[in-house]
Amino acid sequence: MDEYVGLPRNHPESYHSYMWNNFFKHIDIDPNNAHILDGNATDLQAECDAFEKKIKEAGGIDLFVGGIGPDGHIAFNEPGSSLVSRTRLKTLAMDTILANAKYFDGDLSKVPTMALTVGVGTVMDAREVMILITGAHKAFALYKAIEEGVNHMWTVSAFQQHPRTIFVCDEDATLELRVKTVKYFKGLPWWLRTVQHLPAMRETWVRSLVWEDPLEKEMATNSSTLAWKIPWTEEPGRLQSMGPQRVRHD
Repeated sequence: MDEYVGLPRNHPESYHSYMWNNFFKHIDIDPNNAHILDGNATDLQAECDAFEKKIKEAGGIDLFVGGIGPDGHIAFNEPGSSLVSRTRLKTLAMDTILANAKYFDGDLSKVPTMALTVGVGTVMDAREVMILITGAHKAFALYKAIEEGVNHMWTVSAFQQHPRTIFVCDEDATLELRVKTVKYFKGLPWWLRTVQHLPAMRETWVRSLVWEDPLEKEMATNSSTLAWKIPWTEEPGRLQSMGPQRVRHD
């Protein structure tokens, strides 16, 4: 989704290296199908325009997965970024540079100050968005993302207006949320919490990631041939009233 400008692609802290070492080389993927922005391109604007064109030619993004910074930025869309922005060159905020210094031996002079990044509008065009938020240091950003209004100073808040977004967070990340907000989400039926934001297929096979009932957990974990079959309605994100059915898929 982004790349530092001027950092060699084989540098251990480049996003090119990060993606290849932590993901691409562990899966069966044709290298020609892995697209990462080139922060060393001769014409950076042309590189950004070409990236947008590739996304369009591929039929768009099915699922965008990303994290956020403590200031609520998504990709390198720093506070104050346009919520309709596209892939472009972006100057990094001092907070981001300070946060990333730990990856460059704590030396601020080594931290890149500019990057290429997908825009908020680019991500908003994705069919589904999953945002991962962990740690108490990002709790205020999560609060801004879901309990206050859409604000370009907290770019992650834009996803309040996306039809299919899910925020995945740990307990520490919820520390700034209102108690009733946390109780609301924890009070949702486990199957709704698990599948409401997955693709709205007619039927989909899922395993619950959250188990409230010990018996349900025991029944599922003791048989590898059992899963939950969720029937969907025409309206995305809503389950039919008949609920989940436990079925075999030998």
